[in-house]
Amino acid sequence: MQKPTTLVLNWHITEACNYRCHYCYAKWNESACRRELIHNPERTTALLSELHRFFHPENGTNPLSTQMTWGPVRLNLAGGEPLLNAEKIPAIIGQAIGLGFEVSLITNGSHLSEDLLCRLAPN
Repeated sequence: MQKPTTLVLNWHITEACNYRCHYCYAKWNESACRRELIHNPERTTALLSELHRFFHPENGTNPLSTQMTWGPVRLNLAGGEPLLNAEKIPAIIGQAIGLGFEVSLITNGSHLSEDLLCRLAPN
């Protein structure tokens, strides 16, 4: 029997990026960035809870459950550059893991410090 596939959910937590790569879709719009969900801890928590509930492999009300089978759910934090909000990322990762998500992060690495890396790496 084949092991169920990991379902990957990409949360683009910001459009902001500190680079301007010609091939990338990330755009800096300062006014939009202030409205991004990551700046509201209550709404961030609510989103994580709802994603976990809806995409849990045993949720038979998810319309995808009749079309495919998946096992673990991985939440991939992306952007723009998610580490422009580095002070918020460890808490989001902790909440996501606490709910049962696997977590990954896409970053250009420009905001990784040794301290931050030591805080993120175990997760």
